[in-house]
Amino acid sequence: MNVLKLSDGFFGYRPESAQLSYERQETNAAYQISGIVLTREMMGSETIYKVKLTEGEDAGQTVMVKSGNYRFRPDENIYLTVPDDLLYFFAEDENRIRPQSDAEKEAFLRKVKAVI
Repeated sequence: MNVLKLSDGFFGYRPESAQLSYERQETNAAYQISGIVLTREMMGSETIYKVKLTEGEDAGQTVMVKSGNYRFRPDENIYLTVPDDLLYFFAEDENRIRPQSDAEKEAFLRKVKAVI
């Protein structure tokens, strides 16, 4: 699980939930951020990437991405996108928060957008 800091907690996503691309995508996803591929490990039908984030409050942090696509190479600039429904939220004490309403989920997604 990739876990990153929010103003009053954390959010995270599984490595297989992230999508990589060479260009910023036209999407409403709350989490889309630029990065650079540090490493690529080909594991048969899957490839594991280590990506260093290069913008926003998360700049300098590294995340892992698992993909069926092996075209991205080390030192390439990329964009990483995670669909909203694949983001998880955690309190300061690291316990998972499950939003109880659409309004509550939207409030968390606004916090994710604020870190970029």
